[in-house]
Amino acid sequence: MQRLNASALRRLDSPGFDPDGDGLHSQIAGTGGRSWVFRYWVRGRE
Repeated sequence: MQRLNASALRRLDSPGFDPDGDGLHSQIAGTGGRSWVFRYWVRGRE
């Protein structure tokens, strides 16, 4: 899997999640706000 780098993050413009690997995602909100989200599972539940 290709990891996200600074130039790839600048090119992302549509709302949603873009995976970086191992549960880490770049999130772009409908308003244009950006954040990082770490999604994990415990005992089969997110």
